[in-house]
This record gives sequence, C-alpha cells and structure tokens, in this order.
Amino acid sequence: MNNFRIALTFRTIQLQGGCQNDYIEIYDGPPNTSPLLQRICSGYNVAYTSSSNLMTIRFHSDSRYSNRGFYAEYHSFPADQNTTLVCLPTYMHAVIQKSYLQSQGYSEWSISLSDSSCRPTITSTEVIFNIPYNRCGTRRQGDNETITYSNVIRASVSGSIIKRQKDLQLHINCKMLQNTWVQVMYIADD
Repeated sequence: MNNFRIALTFRTIQLQGGCQNDYIEIYDGPPNTSPLLQRICSGYNVAYTSSSNLMTIRFHSDSRYSNRGFYAEYHSFPADQNTTLVCLPTYMHAVIQKSYLQSQGYSEWSISLSDSSCRPTITSTEVIFNIPYNRCGTRRQGDNETITYSNVIRASVSGSIIKRQKDLQLHINCKMLQNTWVQVMYIADD
C-alpha cells in the first residue's frame, strides 16, 4: 500500500555454486531503475527494509543442480504517522498532521507548494494537499520502466530576517510503473 514500507527477511539461504550458478538479487524498487541492495547466495536471517512500498526480488538459477534453496518472509508497515502520501491516478494526496507542524515550530498557514497559488485544505487536525500531476509545480521524470512525479511542500518560519530555525521542506514523489500508468490513464486523447 502507499505510505508503507517492506521488511524482508531471508531465514535461510543455501544455493548452489557460491553465487556463480544460483543467486538472489534484492532491489529497492523496480529492478531496472532502482539500486541493487545486494546479491546473495547463502546466509541466515539476512534482513532488508525498502525505502518505499515497492521491492523486487529476483532468483537466478542455472537449474543444473540444487541445494536446499531459500526461505523468506516479508511484512509491510506504515512509513510515518505524521505525514501520508497516496498516489492516485490523476493527483497526489498529501496529508500532514497539524500537531506535527506545530511541534516543529511551523504554522499551517505558512505551508505551500512549489507553486504557491495551489493552496491546501486545512481542517482542525490536518493540512491536506491534492496535487495534480500536471500543475502546481509538479515535475515529471520518466524512463522506459517508471514515471516519477515530484513536488515540494514548504513551511517557513515567521518572524524577523534572522532565522534560528530552517524552513521545512517535504519532498514528495509518486513513482509509478510505466505500463500500469498507461493502462490507467489511456483515456485521454492527447
């Protein structure tokens, strides 16, 4: 799910050939555009945590000989309780808890996007941004496999010219698989 991370643990790994014949690759996201976390072929209780809600595991084998193989477990957990980001088909939905902003010394009235004309909805407990993928300063980067939409939510410290506290910048992005995105968004003529 969005705003979750993945904890992956290989309880046991016993593959053939010392990583020459059989091995496992762990990627922090899609395999062609994300960093390779590690290539492994043996071990016990080897653990990894993703930086987003997507992780790729590839098992390579020459299939000539076999050993015990591997056993892995995974679970997902919430990434953060103070902010949430949901990637929807036409916009990013970002929610920031007002209590978090106040605890860091920022006012909900000083918060904005890269394009300050796109304002949030402010409730009694939350600051809510619905950020279109094609407006409000959202940047788009793509490759053959993924499209990444990004923006920055900023909160500035009010007061004098000399600031003792830095302005808050929350960098948000939605990374989507290119073929999934095309299936969802192909409705448009242009």
